[in-house]
Amino acid sequence: MSKFPFIVDARKPEPASETIGFAPPEAASTAPALRPFRADERVLKSELPNVSNAAWTSFVFAMKVAPLDAVSPSNGLGMFDIRYKRLADLKLVENLRYKRDPITNRSVQVADWVPPLTRDLFLKSANAQYKVFVASCRAYYKLLKEAEHYDECALRPDFERPDDVSMSGALAILHRGGRAALEKWSDPENRFEATLELFRNANGVF
Repeated sequence: MSKFPFIVDARKPEPASETIGFAPPEAASTAPALRPFRADERVLKSELPNVSNAAWTSFVFAMKVAPLDAVSPSNGLGMFDIRYKRLADLKLVENLRYKRDPITNRSVQVADWVPPLTRDLFLKSANAQYKVFVASCRAYYKLLKEAEHYDECALRPDFERPDDVSMSGALAILHRGGRAALEKWSDPENRFEATLELFRNANGVF
């Protein structure tokens, strides 16, 4: 078993009924193992406290921005464009560093994967990507709740979530830009267009 409790072994076949992006059980015998996830197929079980299954499902669709095996210009990976910095936060990679992309000439983050997960396995596994996304959202949700109730929090001491930023909107900002993006969100000059677009899609879901 993987030492990461939210990661299944990406090298093994994954049950369709437990995997976002997989065919529903009744179609598993005829449908491809991986294919685009349709909104009318099923409702996902909510992974956050006090968030309904329907709201969580809507949020997941808002955050799913790319194909399973996508690699963004910023070197974000998979359906949820998960960045290496966040993978490092979750202890899934180590030795985080910057490297010049020879194709785009951009400086992007790279890191060394902690076994048993690898980059190739991660880009092939809808289950692994979803589990990492869930773990990330849970950690950020806890961070936001701590900011509401405690003086000591990983966010800056005077941080208050803006009135026009819902919990799902805050999670979207954190997912794309990290803590600094959320802390500076009140200033429009500090908003990147890609983060703003994701925020608009997710804000107000819950």
